[in-house]
Amino acid sequence: FVSFIFFIAATYLASFIGGVATISSKEPWYSSLNKSFLTPPDWIFAPVWTTLYLLMAIAAWHAWVNKREKSLIYIYLIHLFFNTTWSIVFFVYHSISVALINLIVIIIFIIYLISRYKDISNLSFYLMIPYLLWSCYDSCGAGIEWARRPYHAGCSNDLGAVVHAVIEQCCKTTSDLYPDITLFGVSLSGNVLLKYLGESPATIPTSVQRAVAVNPPINLIAGIESISNRRNRVYERHFTRMLLKHHDQWSRVRPDIYSPPDGPRPRTLEGFDNWFTAPAIGYRDAREYYVAASSAKVIPAIRLPTTIITAQDDPFVPFEMFSSDCVKYPDNVRLVTTHYGGHVGFVSKKGVDPDMRWLDWRIVELVTGETIS
Repeated sequence: FVSFIFFIAATYLASFIGGVATISSKEPWYSSLNKSFLTPPDWIFAPVWTTLYLLMAIAAWHAWVNKREKSLIYIYLIHLFFNTTWSIVFFVYHSISVALINLIVIIIFIIYLISRYKDISNLSFYLMIPYLLWSCYDSCGAGIEWARRPYHAGCSNDLGAVVHAVIEQCCKTTSDLYPDITLFGVSLSGNVLLKYLGESPATIPTSVQRAVAVNPPINLIAGIESISNRRNRVYERHFTRMLLKHHDQWSRVRPDIYSPPDGPRPRTLEGFDNWFTAPAIGYRDAREYYVAASSAKVIPAIRLPTTIITAQDDPFVPFEMFSSDCVKYPDNVRLVTTHYGGHVGFVSKKGVDPDMRWLDWRIVELVTGETIS
């Protein structure tokens, strides 16, 4: 009971200090920021963080009860220090860049704690997952003012830079930690991942042990033609409007980015790529960009153990592009296909896995090597 009170008190002390820093210095600065469209409304932060602090405290306490290692307490308290300083750096000193670096360090600590908890307590392991997901979500859009080029299907160099930065930070923060990294990409990021693995396989760090790509559009021309199909028109128009909104927001904070020509704004994804994405990253038009960025042509060169998961009924990524007539798969690249699942759906029947999220449990199996069902 005493140890439980200790973890609760330490965690909510960090929460209190961060809360005071936030309340005292948040406005009017925070309201003046050009925020990402992903930013949730202000009212949601208090209940979410109150819940997350409770979950992380219980997770730390339960891990300590099951395995009384002082290193677990030290790492947890150091992590709380960075958690607290984020609020001070961001809301008091208004340093977005330093706050982003601070957040990356927090995420590294969370991943390390989760990896330790996995061997100690399943309860602690699962209680930390919401905290990791929220922290990753919290970082979305934070670097919009830094970006000089748009995210796109071929930005494998960006992925390479992130991988090297994560390895460097992990080894710098905890000297006895040797990263065992699984790269995971979904949809367009799955194509980026496969392109990264195949275009320069000899440069992949040894810490990267495996990769998983889910519903990747490895042939972008076939993918864009499928999305442009009449049955997907509502989604395509909605997604194009989201891209235009993001472009407008980005151009306000970075007026030096590529400026599209005046005239009618695009209403389709290929139209948006012709109008903005392709010329912004150095291509004549969207089709040239699609050919250059498609990962199908480099899959044969992949050396890392890689799993590609896709569904035969995906409305956006035609199954035909994965045919062995189109792609030559090396022995270390495994294609897993399902009859159903749509575009990153993969909901299974009850009773097969611990819950109905089929894809999530397959990822757990691939990463841990343990069979779930």
